[in-house]
Amino acid sequence: MRNVLTLLFCVYLFYSCKEVSYPIPQPSGIKVASQIPKNLRGQYLHIDSGVVQTEDTLVIENQGYHFLSNKSKEEEDWLDRALLGDSLVLKTHKGYYFFNFQVEDQWTLRVVKQNKDGSIQVLSIQLDGNEEEVIEKLSKQLPVSRVEVKGDTFYQINPTPSQLINLIDQGFFTGEVFKKIK
Repeated sequence: MRNVLTLLFCVYLFYSCKEVSYPIPQPSGIKVASQIPKNLRGQYLHIDSGVVQTEDTLVIENQGYHFLSNKSKEEEDWLDRALLGDSLVLKTHKGYYFFNFQVEDQWTLRVVKQNKDGSIQVLSIQLDGNEEEVIEKLSKQLPVSRVEVKGDTFYQINPTPSQLINLIDQGFFTGEVFKKIK
């Protein structure tokens, strides 16, 4: 569950050794939101293969999010809680919520889509196990640059807002479902 959220954002959240990144918060040219919209706020549980996972609860509030868990402060990583500000930027576009996380001079992205039942999908471009295939397909859509930051590899892209929506529509972004409980 925690790994899913780390890759997810939230998320997914999430920072792995290899990640698709962006030079600026996405979508480019879209206004930054000052708070998280009311319809997204609440408590969510992760659903894995149709089964609700109750180990961690994702709490989304007007200025950020956090997880209710048994982790001590020392065990938490930077994705376990975040507030909107310089290193977490939210933008909304075409029915999606774009959570941008700053990692050094790179931005990682988690896309949230709210379903009609109130549940949310947390999406990202996942490189787990099929990195070369994903990067090859991605490079047919737009330029991809390999960037090394403190031993971590980022594959940087800089899509236009319409290219970003096309990547979502084409299934480049995948992720997990969280059920709204409150």
